Amino acid sequence: MTQRVRAVIFDLDGTLADTLRDIAGCANECAALLGAAPIPAERFRCIIGDGLAVLAERVLGTTDRARIDAFCAAFAERLPAWQLRSTRLYPGVRELLSALAARGIQAAVLTNKPHALAEFLLAHVAPDIRFAAVAGQAADRPRKPDPAGVFAICERLGVQPAAVLYVGDSAVDMETGRRAGAATAGVLWGFRSARELVETGAQYLAARPADLLSCLDGVPPLRHLATERLVLRPALAGDIATFQEFWSDAEANRIDHGTSDAGAWHFRSVERLKRLLRKRPSRTIWTVLLPPALDIIGYVRLRRHSVLTGRGTMALRLGRAWWNHGYATEALRAWCPHIAAQRRLKVLDLSVLAANAPAMRVYAKADFILADTRPRGGRDWCTLEWHAPR
Repeated sequence: MTQRVRAVIFDLDGTLADTLRDIAGCANECAALLGAAPIPAERFRCIIGDGLAVLAERVLGTTDRARIDAFCAAFAERLPAWQLRSTRLYPGVRELLSALAARGIQAAVLTNKPHALAEFLLAHVAPDIRFAAVAGQAADRPRKPDPAGVFAICERLGVQPAAVLYVGDSAVDMETGRRAGAATAGVLWGFRSARELVETGAQYLAARPADLLSCLDGVPPLRHLATERLVLRPALAGDIATFQEFWSDAEANRIDHGTSDAGAWHFRSVERLKRLLRKRPSRTIWTVLLPPALDIIGYVRLRRHSVLTGRGTMALRLGRAWWNHGYATEALRAWCPHIAAQRRLKVLDLSVLAANAPAMRVYAKADFILADTRPRGGRDWCTLEWHAPR
């Protein structure tokens, strides 16, 4: 962010409180009253968040206004009792809210849940927490992703949207914050995927509530890439300790480059990299992360490149525990087109031991082709190339 955060606006369901089971149970009860079939609880992850009337349409599979109104009335009547069953704040949320209060940062809630139900829920799960504002769905205000709710809260709190961090777990939330001009943070403990959050404008990703604290002091957002199962971002200084574990894996080194030592990653080069990353995120190394915990499972690196020739040389390393899961191919398919477009490259190449058949298969699945095979150090090495689409 370019200026200090003065307020944080949170979504409610899937962000502050784990409401999935109770919403699913209540919705299926209401559907049964209207003769509709139940929906598995996990499917509600994809149909919650757009307001009660839209939920009714999705559960009932109809746009009939009378049936939707009947569902909404039954849901509003029954949900409070359901929310007393298992709905709780997510672990770490209470501590996050306390940390915000200690810093003098105002916290507010904006949700598409009807306002009365939102206030009831917060009184149940967080009776001791005072929010600067709570805004649920109301007849006089359009629902998210319209930014009107953000603007109303900002006016009440006396802050500008540019000084707000908007936190949520869905595409609706990311669009709401973006349209309001606020910074956006997507949480990975909620109902939707990291890919949905990244593709709809999340500037920050949080695997746990405490991660959001790093967004509060003008920390610049990082460019993220997301695949079906992975997230990639520029490497940070804190990633090096995990990288060193990869480099010290003698068996992986032997398989990858024919010797058990760490190759180029000797003490001096590691310390030089640490110093560089303390100043800014890497421009050439991208860390590969596994949601929802954002565990570091490897990295992709642009070792050198030339704009004149349009060629770059790269390297990939995954921790051995993450081999044979398809993660390497998935990471390459996202990273290669991005880095080629960013650096105006036409070809990316790398060297692989000819005897390393599993690695050759990985790169082939990522659209690398064999360009050359030559002996080096008593072993045959293959040069593989990836070509940018024309």
